[in-house]
Amino acid sequence: MTLEKLFHDRICSEPNHAFTFAELYKIGEKEGFPMYGDLAISLPNDLNLILWAGMSEEFFEAVKALFESGQIEREPTHVLTYLVDGRSLNLPVAKRPPKSGYKEPHWIPIVLRVKKQISRTTT
Repeated sequence: MTLEKLFHDRICSEPNHAFTFAELYKIGEKEGFPMYGDLAISLPNDLNLILWAGMSEEFFEAVKALFESGQIEREPTHVLTYLVDGRSLNLPVAKRPPKSGYKEPHWIPIVLRVKKQISRTTT
């Protein structure tokens, strides 16, 4: 099983749950996938708006594929969600990005979940 399939199956099996990147780390680690690395995933229109960092290439590619599949959506969440899950980024949190963008990297805490219209058709 690939990491992408593992994440997809897990997220789709719990349509009422929102997953943090910290949870995805734990899921991948438990199955023996390499999770840590030096890659970061950001918003495509602003490379200083970081969704998560410290990712292995396999983790990065799995998350990227999930986003591109159109089946998973991103939702903003509070930093406390990550603190409860045991991991967060050591970056300032993006609160109100300036129109010209941040000059330094800022973190946007998000969760991943099945898109609502997809979860209705699969349940």
